[in-house]
Amino acid sequence: MKKTLKEVSQGQQFTFGGVNWIALDHFSDKTTFALAADIIGEMAFNDDEDEERGNLNDFRNSSLKEYLNGEFLEQLTENGAAGADFKETTIDLTADDGTTDYGKDKAKIALLTADQYRKYRRFITDLSSWWWLATPYSCNASYSYRARRVRTDGSLNNSYAYRGILGVRPACLLSSEITVSVDGDDDQADSAKPTRDIYESAISEWGDEAQIDMAIEEMAELTTALLHNRRNREANIAEEIAGVRIMLAQLEIIFRNGEDVERYKQEKIDRLAARLFGE
Repeated sequence: MKKTLKEVSQGQQFTFGGVNWIALDHFSDKTTFALAADIIGEMAFNDDEDEERGNLNDFRNSSLKEYLNGEFLEQLTENGAAGADFKETTIDLTADDGTTDYGKDKAKIALLTADQYRKYRRFITDLSSWWWLATPYSCNASYSYRARRVRTDGSLNNSYAYRGILGVRPACLLSSEITVSVDGDDDQADSAKPTRDIYESAISEWGDEAQIDMAIEEMAELTTALLHNRRNREANIAEEIAGVRIMLAQLEIIFRNGEDVERYKQEKIDRLAARLFGE
């Protein structure tokens, strides 16, 4: 069904500009602060390895900010939103260690800060992917390559700003007077459903053993696709990777080991970085 955004409750999902959002807060100036209900893709926080943009974890000069307020904003308008519907929001770039060298920034499309994540945590759904925050780990030059992120269990950590390929979950300030679609509109209900709920429903429907078997099958299909590629035969590797990712997320739910997976993954990434860069 259609509603004005001001009628959408805190924590409720709505669709606007082809993206599913969560309404986090309504303000007296007739604006609403919203967060994407899922990631829109995966990319580096700042892909400029030569540091031409300054400190790599400084959102003000990041390639991610450039993408969100350029190509991504254009996609939103192409899907029915108007540029005037997005209001500039202020981003406090105080670092995790309390340093304030980066000051504050303004943008129409932003990322949550660590403080905003904590403030609105009760409304924010966990995802099966890590995702970036705007908060730097530190403004100190020795740590200018690390930015804060959210793990799949909802805890906070940090990652290399230009080496890490993490999920992007935009946040924005919208006019509360716009018309949006909310759950109950049949053509939006399925797409608005949180990804984890879908995975849990699949496990409940077909059972642990069947989904484990499916994971094995998907991994075998990826192996076959990679071998085909090595032999210059046609193979849709992207599709097979997607299938494996979906099943890996379900395995974490089945075995209840998502936090351990994240810990081991980070340890392996850190060891790899040490071997490559001596850090």
